[in-house]
Amino acid sequence: MAVDLRWLDEDDTVLHFVFRDPWTMAEFSAANEVASVWLKARKDRIDAVFDMSNAMPPFMGGVQWADDGEPHWDNLGRAVVVCNGHFVHLMTDVANRLMGSAEIRAANSLDDAVDLLLMDESAYIRRRLM
Repeated sequence: MAVDLRWLDEDDTVLHFVFRDPWTMAEFSAANEVASVWLKARKDRIDAVFDMSNAMPPFMGGVQWADDGEPHWDNLGRAVVVCNGHFVHLMTDVANRLMGSAEIRAANSLDDAVDLLLMDESAYIRRRLM
């Protein structure tokens, strides 16, 4: 399958979508259905990495959204799109400005994506403790 889904970490807190060209929206939707089941089975916050480093960039609507623009899952955390190139970085900036949040980030590599999540997690924990 051209869109694989797995857990990125041993604690199952980060979904890892891996795209390989050529991929289709049907394949992405199938992976998204599995992610939906995994998310609904959990109570804790789950982040997601969309690894496009070996594929063409997607449209920026990675996760299934409800009609009101909110995610279907209360526990969906941040999303990081991994892609080589400036286009996805620009699109994540535009999406965040339109949504009024910073929940979608862009990274140049999987290691950079993990670093972003760890940096954000540290800030998230500090805010919760204040």
